[in-house]
Amino acid sequence: MNYLDFIISKTVRKHLKEIGYQPSALETAWLVWQCKNATLQQKHDAWHEIIATTEDCPIPAGDWCGTSPSLHRHLERHMMVEARMMKDFYNNDASRGIYSYALCFEEKDFDWQDDDCLFSDFEACWQAATEKFDLGVRAVRVQKRILNEAISSVWVDFLPSREVVAVSTENDAAFADNLIDEWLDGLHLPIPTPFEKGDILIPAARKAGPHSSFEEICVFDGFKDGCAYGYFTNENGDLCYEQIIHPLNHELFQGTLAAGEKVLYLFSRYLRGEISLMEFLDAKKLSF
Repeated sequence: MNYLDFIISKTVRKHLKEIGYQPSALETAWLVWQCKNATLQQKHDAWHEIIATTEDCPIPAGDWCGTSPSLHRHLERHMMVEARMMKDFYNNDASRGIYSYALCFEEKDFDWQDDDCLFSDFEACWQAATEKFDLGVRAVRVQKRILNEAISSVWVDFLPSREVVAVSTENDAAFADNLIDEWLDGLHLPIPTPFEKGDILIPAARKAGPHSSFEEICVFDGFKDGCAYGYFTNENGDLCYEQIIHPLNHELFQGTLAAGEKVLYLFSRYLRGEISLMEFLDAKKLSF
């Protein structure tokens, strides 16, 4: 299995393949975990292969958790809990829960739009959701509220093909010791990227073209203490220095910047040394 395929960004994936980068077991598990395009089955298959073919290793301390002595044990626990949640989700005993759904449309990025209907079983809920697929549905989130159980609510994200891409629970506290999300989410792994200071980046999941999605497109500054940072714009056109979440899932921006984001192009030229600070400030005044 080529674990670099779990990187959404074609630019980053190509770069790592060209330099012959071989991720460690921990980096591989993290790459699989963070991939939003992979199905749940693909992730479980990859984690089973990691357990079977790599030497176990500890998980170092991150932003949210301390160290853990065994990556393999955490992966096994995580898959066990997700399997448990899926079993409860598909149990159609009407006395135990009700279903509802929300849709994510292509033009709305990842803004979920809830439907107000409630259903006594999953199939009826799914059928109602499919009736809106011709409107350009990217994903379907089905939630089941479970009565009198340790897991009070489970929601599952599906592709229109009905493949599962994620499962989660409202009652995370009961399973925090078994889920690996917090352990991996707070890690800052030194996986190289081809990005240089001044590059304009956009999340790979977004479409190229005119944008008005503030705090997504940014000018790359570099890495500090394992974290990537860059300059974003807010709704007023002001620059904000923030951490770039998952830089491995970004592409070089090739589209047309919206009016409020054109300052990023000017600042990119400044960071690259193409214009001076005074030239940047003068050009910014003329642009707004």
